[in-house]
Amino acid sequence: MGGRKARVRWSHPVVAETREVPDAAAHPLDLDPKLVARQRLIERLIEAQAAVDKEQPFDPNTVFEQTVIEQLIQEQAAVEEANRRREQQAAVEEGTRRWEQQYNSLRAEEAMYQKEQEKLSQVQVVVKVTPKQDKLPQVKGKSIWSRVKNKIFCGKVREICSEHVKHQTHPITEVRRYHRLASDEANHLDAYSEYRSVIGDGECFYRSFIFSYLEQVIDRQDTHEEQRLLDVVQRLSTQHANLRWNSEFSRSSRAFKDLIKKVMRWKKHGRRNSMESTSSNRKEKLLEFFSKYDTTLDIFIFLRLVVAIEICSHEEVYELLIPGLRGNYSLEDWCIRRVTPARRFTDHVMMVALATALEVPLRVERVRGGHDPDIYTVPGVLCPRVTLLYSGDHYGIIYPRAPPAENSSHQAS
Repeated sequence: MGGRKARVRWSHPVVAETREVPDAAAHPLDLDPKLVARQRLIERLIEAQAAVDKEQPFDPNTVFEQTVIEQLIQEQAAVEEANRRREQQAAVEEGTRRWEQQYNSLRAEEAMYQKEQEKLSQVQVVVKVTPKQDKLPQVKGKSIWSRVKNKIFCGKVREICSEHVKHQTHPITEVRRYHRLASDEANHLDAYSEYRSVIGDGECFYRSFIFSYLEQVIDRQDTHEEQRLLDVVQRLSTQHANLRWNSEFSRSSRAFKDLIKKVMRWKKHGRRNSMESTSSNRKEKLLEFFSKYDTTLDIFIFLRLVVAIEICSHEEVYELLIPGLRGNYSLEDWCIRRVTPARRFTDHVMMVALATALEVPLRVERVRGGHDPDIYTVPGVLCPRVTLLYSGDHYGIIYPRAPPAENSSHQAS
């Protein structure tokens, strides 16, 4: 105790270690040299601290070393957290990039569709100036509004308006032949047996979607799906009220509920007959309902409003899927311009919103391009599943092949 203690010269460990790094061997993972140096210093100081704790009494230098260790550990943790955040940001940017690619593809398809619509409108203008075409036949017993709607929506294709949804289905091989598909271009269509076309008036997606869904609901013996849909309409009514919109939701939702109740009545009355005639009669009534604008226009208005309500009620989800939004152009503005107007093009985001809001599984196949993933699914739940075919500017209904044991037909008798 009485002896003279030797003077110890202290050098800052970080500086000393940094000077040694250039002579050290390269790290096997080629990490940042500073990070490697700090990690080695931490390990050496921890070993030294363990030795000190066992053999030596308290030393101020030891306290300083402990402080340095804690500081370096904190710095190392901060670096690791920054790396983790960079990885997360890169994943988000990659997801956004993929959505933008899909969005641009859909926008290109929409532009092509709009050009076709402009060509058709020019043809209709030419037809209008022809005196004979101006005088449409007047149907006795029809209201003025009925005649106006038929003139607006049927126009040049008035002669086929009696079948907005074709009563007869066609083998899927006719789709291949019509689009001149090579054998390797249509492998994804092998899973389907039949195709049902609908009128191309700008509402083909909504018409195909709801008809395909109800066609399956109407063949079920129970009414679980109908009750579920009525509950969904009630939920949508609440969401619509929260948005404080002045829209046609009240009238159009009432028309949709009336349709669902019609389906329930058709099923109830049909139980008195045999199973075969019941299915046939139900489908006849459904086809008849979808062959008139008087009965379907409010249904399409409702479905478009469902899309807008779903999007604007879940802004945090859909803002990420729609590029181009900004301070003076909100989701609501986008819906007003692109969703709710009649006969507007339906893109991927709108399909997702409709299927999600109504909780109806949906898959849309393309004529060319191979298998597409499901747009919406309900895991573990057996319920009607809508499958549509997109040909670039039009949607139709396709029917999956039934298992070999089943013998079902989608043709109306």
